[in-house]
Amino acid sequence: MPSWARSEHLVLIAACENALYAHPHESLVHPSPAMKTAIHDNFVKLAHSTRRTQLATASKWKRLVAQFRSNVKLDREVSAALGRVLRGCEPRWTRRELDLLTRAIEDLGFPALQSPKCASKLHPSFVRLGGSARSCDAVEAATRAVLTARQFVANGYGSWTTWFELTEACRREASRRCAEPEVLLSLSQTAFRTLDKVRARKLGVLAEAASTQASEDEEADADACSTLATDNTEDESEEGEEDTSDDDEPVLVKVSKVLCEQVNTQANTSSGAKVAEDHLKLLVKAGADAEERMRLVVTQSEERERLFARFLQDKG
Repeated sequence: MPSWARSEHLVLIAACENALYAHPHESLVHPSPAMKTAIHDNFVKLAHSTRRTQLATASKWKRLVAQFRSNVKLDREVSAALGRVLRGCEPRWTRRELDLLTRAIEDLGFPALQSPKCASKLHPSFVRLGGSARSCDAVEAATRAVLTARQFVANGYGSWTTWFELTEACRREASRRCAEPEVLLSLSQTAFRTLDKVRARKLGVLAEAASTQASEDEEADADACSTLATDNTEDESEEGEEDTSDDDEPVLVKVSKVLCEQVNTQANTSSGAKVAEDHLKLLVKAGADAEERMRLVVTQSEERERLFARFLQDKG
């Protein structure tokens, strides 16, 4: 597809202006499918050419609007024509439309508004409730404006009831500090009440989820402490049994006695001196290992007692 000439840009702008004149309640910034068709038909009529498709004219117009709004350098005449057409080309949202939009938001819920497909879900609900022929992009932009206005009131005045206690002149003066002053002034008390219901429903869901998670955590902690207490009781029982058994000597004591007897016997012969020395080293090593194991047992027992005491304290 050949690039667009300056003359075609001017023809496209004129076609948009004619389409807006014929459909004053439509949007040029966010044109609906019907508006895109009207723009293309006017372009074909003014250009006396059909080489540009409707998709091409719609894409070019969208790009021109984006360039104009982002201060991209354009041809002086094209920029002047764009400015003339875009000033006031977006019809204001009426109070009734904003009430319908907030009802659509209520049907959709706040979680769905965070989805990339928010507009595609919100627009059908808005139309079903009786909304005008607003495009999907226009509905999405208005939704952001509504949420911005609500946040402005919440941050500055606490609640919308306080906002409506102000006089109309005071509200109009205060709205200048808001990023969406026109939408803020057009929102009714019904719209604010609907948004509060949606917000409360969201907070309720979050609170329920947090409560469920906390209950699960408490149950897990209780199970862990019960298991620890059971293990500690069993260990104490086993240790008690070991302490009360006087009949059987520890294995280490038996081994030590045998080794000592062998050392005393073999130390009297020169050939057994080396064997005796090895046995002594083995005895010393066995004693050190046994001491280390006893130290670990004592440490583990103290740790279990500390955790068991904390468990009893929490239960009490």
